[in-house]
Amino acid sequence: MSAGFISCHPQSISINATVHIYYPLAVLPGAEEFSFDVQLQLLMERKRKLAQNLLAAPAFKKEDYQQLLEKTLGFAA
Repeated sequence: MSAGFISCHPQSISINATVHIYYPLAVLPGAEEFSFDVQLQLLMERKRKLAQNLLAAPAFKKEDYQQLLEKTLGFAA
């Protein structure tokens, strides 16, 4: 058996430490890539990356600020 882990940053708790949560994975010897737990782990990693990319705001450029001012105030700075 192997183990996976999740790294958490407990912001609701007043500790300044990273918490690692380890959990066992059932892996088929010689066919690890076909094991359900491995496939589930890969799926969860893809979903986690997708969520992180979706929630991260893109960087604003000068043109974005100018367009915002034009559309809200009616003039460009």
